[in-house]
Amino acid sequence: MIGFITGLPRSRTKWFAEYFNSLVTAYHEPLNGMTAKQQFYDLVKSKCLISDSGLYITDFQQRYPDVPTVIIERDLSEVYSSLCNFMDSIGYLHPGLDFLLSQKKELDKLKGLRVPYSQINEKLESIHKYLKIPFEQDYSDRMIAVNVQVSEVTRNIRSYHLWVPNN
Repeated sequence: MIGFITGLPRSRTKWFAEYFNSLVTAYHEPLNGMTAKQQFYDLVKSKCLISDSGLYITDFQQRYPDVPTVIIERDLSEVYSSLCNFMDSIGYLHPGLDFLLSQKKELDKLKGLRVPYSQINEKLESIHKYLKIPFEQDYSDRMIAVNVQVSEVTRNIRSYHLWVPNN
């Protein structure tokens, strides 16, 4: 396992998966649709990078304490505004703020390299070093210009219920 990248929704986890996928095997939101915890554990055994805003629901840091974790920290009001704009664009209702608040509390408990959302581009070399992935300035410069965003809402939340069965 190379590492984990996580943060609140709309914190560029999709972009990170695309960015690193040209350098290593990287997955965005692989928890979506999983029907058994073992699927996640098997994926972690592979030499890959997982970028997923839902990692906080799993036991990944207890199970894999030595695997580096990058936590993207984005202001909650920015996340909520971005989510609302996204939901408006696809005709969905706005998300509940309580869920984002609880997610933020869980993310705050995680250990790892914390990167402010506004400094992602400037911190890419540090992120590479932390994850032990060689850094190439030209590649990073090209990828910074690429806008990668989730274009649809995941409707399959079975995996959420695997980890949080009482919800």
